[in-house]
This record gives sequence, C-alpha cells and structure tokens, in this order.
Amino acid sequence: MTILYSGYDHLDPLFDPKQLEADPNFQEAVRTSHGRRPPTSQRVATGTARLQTGVGRMPTGFTPGSAIGTAVGGPGDSLKRPMTSMRGTGYKPQHNSGFDPFNDHSKGPAPSLTSKTEESYREHAGLTDAHNLDLTFAVLFNLANQYSANEMYTEALNTYQVITKNKDKMFSSNAGRLKVNMANIYFKMGQYTKAIKFYRMALDQTGLDLVTSYFALEDKDKMKKGFLKLLDCHLDIDDDEKYSASSDDHQGNLILEVIRNDSLRKFERQLRLDAERSILTAAKLISPVIEETFALGYNWSTLRMFEKKETKIASTAATNLSFLYFLQNDVDQAEKYAVMARDSNGYNEAALVNLGNCCFKNGDLEKAKEHFLAAIDIDASCVEALYNLGLTCKQLGHYEEALDNLLKHHAIVRNYPPCVYQIAHIYQLIGDNDQASEYLQLLGLVPTDPHILQRLGELFDAEGDKQQAYQYYFDSYRYFPSNLVVIDWLGSYFIEHQVG
Repeated sequence: MTILYSGYDHLDPLFDPKQLEADPNFQEAVRTSHGRRPPTSQRVATGTARLQTGVGRMPTGFTPGSAIGTAVGGPGDSLKRPMTSMRGTGYKPQHNSGFDPFNDHSKGPAPSLTSKTEESYREHAGLTDAHNLDLTFAVLFNLANQYSANEMYTEALNTYQVITKNKDKMFSSNAGRLKVNMANIYFKMGQYTKAIKFYRMALDQTGLDLVTSYFALEDKDKMKKGFLKLLDCHLDIDDDEKYSASSDDHQGNLILEVIRNDSLRKFERQLRLDAERSILTAAKLISPVIEETFALGYNWSTLRMFEKKETKIASTAATNLSFLYFLQNDVDQAEKYAVMARDSNGYNEAALVNLGNCCFKNGDLEKAKEHFLAAIDIDASCVEALYNLGLTCKQLGHYEEALDNLLKHHAIVRNYPPCVYQIAHIYQLIGDNDQASEYLQLLGLVPTDPHILQRLGELFDAEGDKQQAYQYYFDSYRYFPSNLVVIDWLGSYFIEHQVG
C-alpha cells in the first residue's frame, strides 16, 4: 500500500541546519562577518529614517483620554488634523513650521552630542539621579575597548571622548592614559598627525614619563613641576581599613576573609606598590640635579610628598633621607627625618631602626634598645633590628640576650660574616672557646681577613697550642704587617722559642 505521507521525513542536506557546522563556506562567512556591521546604502538609510519617523509619530494618533480616531495636536493647537489622506473642510496647513513630529519647536536648541550621549548611557542604566562613578567609568572604558577590538574606531573614539571630557575626579585622573589609547586608534587609522597630537597631550598628563623626559632635557624647573604632577596622580584605592573585620557582623567578617587576599586585592596592592616605586624612583632620579647635592634634592622631594599627604610614600622617602644623613655623620638631621617617618607611618620598622641607630650613635643604649625592640614587634624578621639589637645588648654586657638576637639573625641570613664574627666573639668573651670556633667558619667566607686570623691565634694560645696559634698569627701578619699586637706576640714567641 502506498503511504501518502512518505518522503516528508527526509530533508535535503542543503537545508539541514545540523550540516552547517561542517559547511566550510558557511563557517567562513560567519567568521569574517561576525561583529561587523553590513554596508549601508543611501536607500537603506532613507528607509531607516522613515521607519524611525513613523514610530515617533505613532503617539500623536492616540493619547489616553482622547476619543478613538481623533487626532491630537500640540499644545495650543486649535486645528485638528484629520486621520484621512483627504483634506477636510476648514483644515489649513501651517506653512513654514518645519518638520516637527514631537512639537519641540518651543524648547530651544538641542543639547550637544557629547552630553546627550552621556545622558543616554545614564538613562539606560537607571543612573540619572545618583549613580556609581566607578561603575560608569568601568562600563564606558570596557565599551571603548570592545569597539576598538572590533575595529569600530569611530565609536571607540566617541566613547573615549565621553570619558575624557567628564570633569569628575575619577575620569580626569585617568585622562592621560586614555589619550594614549586614542592616539593608538588614530595611528591604526593612519591619521598620524592626530596620533602625535594625542601622544603629546598624554605626555603632559603622565607623571613619571614626564619627569623622565624633562630629566633628559636637563630642565630643572620642569622636572620639579613634573614631579608635582606625579604626586597629583590619584589611585583611588582605599586603605586597608575596609578589609578590617568587625566584631558585630559575623557574616561580613566571613566575606572579608574571602576577599582580603583575592585577585582584586592583590591587584590593588601591586598597583599601590608600583605607584610608590614610581614616585621614589622619580625622586632619586631628579634629586642630584634639582639642587646642589643629592641630599638637598631628596629633601625637597620628601617635603613635597608630605605636603601632598602621601603619608606612606613620604614615610619611605623620609626613612631614606634619614639614612643618607646618618651616612654623612649628620646625626641630628638623621634623627629629625627618622622621627618624621615614624610619625607619618607608625608601622614603618625601618624608621624605628634609624631612630635606634641615632640613639646608639649618641650613646643612649637603653633608648636604642627600645627602638630596636619596637621594630621587631612590627616585623619579627627585620634582620637590621635583630643585628643592631644584638650589638646593643653586647655593649650593655647582656651577652645571653645578644646571642639570642644574633642567632635569630643567623637563622634568617646564613653565612653573613659580621654576624658570625659577633657570635664567635661573644662566645670568646664568656669563655666558651669550643663555641668560639665559629671563627673557623669565617675562614671559609673571608679567608684573608687578618683580624679573624688574629682571633683564631688568640683562641689556640688560650688553649695552650702555641704551634697552631703561631700559624694563625703569622698568616695574620702576612696579610696585615702593621698590626702591633700581632708583631708583639710573634716577637714574644720567637724569644720564648729561642730560649726554650
């Protein structure tokens, strides 16, 4: 029997959508046309304009509260336009009125395109009254990037213009970097003159690059101005206070534990570190040039940081300046800037180490010990504080405490010759000659140090091993023949040996 509906279940492979994935021509067409707008002709553009006009005129045909089929005109319009194409009795067209489908002729000139574009973004996002500037900037910035990635350069430039012309702090602080993006787009479009213009505009707003350029030009005044512009760059990154836990909100504390070390927090931390590095690098770069000496130039840079209230960066700069003055043996200035660094950042352990060094230099060992202990409380692995605390305790005669701190330092930094020497010397002072053999370890690190060879000669002399002591004293004499103590011992040894 013939089946009437046979054959309808079979589909030509050309019309089977499942076969499109294997069709190379179709896949090539999708790949090359994806994300691009089709070319438009004049006729298509005219049709589109008519369609928009027709949609715009639809509300004029009916409004709530009016009779169906009755045309409604603009405010103050006493004449009603008929719904038919035929001119009704008593209807007269209003000439010289222009095409005004929304009856907006009395509202004045239209606003600028930039403001309307920005307003449309806000209206679509529901942000007309109060909106999040961070979110607005992120949306516009990513939109511009996507336009640029899809080679829609005109749209990308318009979106960047919306961002750069906004006077808000969030937008204006990033205008320099955005102008680099705009310059890159003009370069891709082949408009090299505009690209150069925007690159120069970006250079005027980029701090570190500007300082470097003025340094190459040897312009002292502009170097200072560029450094001040660098300090004016705001990261808009909150401090760590927002990540501090609250004892009342248990759920909030759990969320903080999750986000405290997430990828965004790490990015913020790295961004802040890069900013601090850039400012300190710029200060070190221009300091020898803008003033007569490096210290005076760095002093100027540090004071500018304090004026801009960049507390953490200024604290680091003041710490460096304090160390410079300490190396120049200007203890008063070193102590002054160490105090400034500590007061601006109470968790700056390096500032406390510098304060301890100044007190040690002035002979106030107890005060120096307090500063070193405070630095260790902030950072238990601060090797400078551990080593200096060990030396301070040694000067105070607290040998056990000195050994404790020096051994902690030795556990962190292995084979540091000054630390190994101090450990061995303290063992020698307390009469533990077996432990004082640490000097032998030093010979593997600095085999030609005459002072270490002398110490080893003293140890073997105390043990009664004159022959071994003579060997170390003689080696010490070979490397430093002007040491009178070694010469005296060798003379006594020769006399004793000859007598014997």
